[in-house]
Amino acid sequence: MKFAVLMTCHNRVETTLECLAHLSAAAKGHDYDVYLNDDGSTDGTGARVAAAYPEVKIIQGSGSDYWCGGMRRAWSVAASSGVDCDGYLWLNDDTFLFPDGLRTLFAAPDLARTICAGAICSRDGKTATYGGEDAHGFLPPNGRWQALRQMNGNVVWVPRAVFARLGNLDRRWTHAMGDVDYSRTAVERGIPVLLSPRFIGSCERNGRPTPWRNPRVPLLARLKNLYSPLGYGEPYNMFRYCRRHDGLGKAVKIWLSLHWRALFPGKETPCVS
Repeated sequence: MKFAVLMTCHNRVETTLECLAHLSAAAKGHDYDVYLNDDGSTDGTGARVAAAYPEVKIIQGSGSDYWCGGMRRAWSVAASSGVDCDGYLWLNDDTFLFPDGLRTLFAAPDLARTICAGAICSRDGKTATYGGEDAHGFLPPNGRWQALRQMNGNVVWVPRAVFARLGNLDRRWTHAMGDVDYSRTAVERGIPVLLSPRFIGSCERNGRPTPWRNPRVPLLARLKNLYSPLGYGEPYNMFRYCRRHDGLGKAVKIWLSLHWRALFPGKETPCVS
């Protein structure tokens, strides 16, 4: 089986190199290419990756690709490379595959027509951190393949047949939302999205603060952060996402809720049940 690994990075060279080392161990014996979008790193990421892993295909990003833009760029280059792939593996550069991680992922039922999301845990192995959700919430692995409604993009297998139907990540998304939108769209079109039966790698939860929810931050700074791709608010994108998958009513409620929480942080939101 031939596959392409899709990655994007920005200014965390040691983390990126560690990720590639874990990938190399997990993918030993497999036929694969790595496409790494270096989104304007100034810490020497490109040069150090090229020295350590000369086989990695490094793509120069715009400097403002963020996660979705970077993954989209890497996927576009891989898909247009002329190399015949059986599928594509998304891999976040802060996620470290276990030695048997890909063996577990590639044992999924009907791998050629199924999106598979890897269950990810903390470095100490005690806490499920990423993977996906069903209609009731976040799902930890339980020893069997579980159907998801939406997934996290840390480690995801997208087979060629699914890419032919769904294409690349939607250009509407800048940083967040691309992975959950892709999985929701797949499920709505009858494409299975499954969670691996056990952990296949580690990644700590993203503990970045959200200044737009902090009452000690000045109002204008809160609103600026709310609309920043790194603020994880992005009201217009959240509106588009909710309207696409949950209807106009939910989209309006979410849009109003985000602004209420930025304007009045710490106060209960009156407009969302």
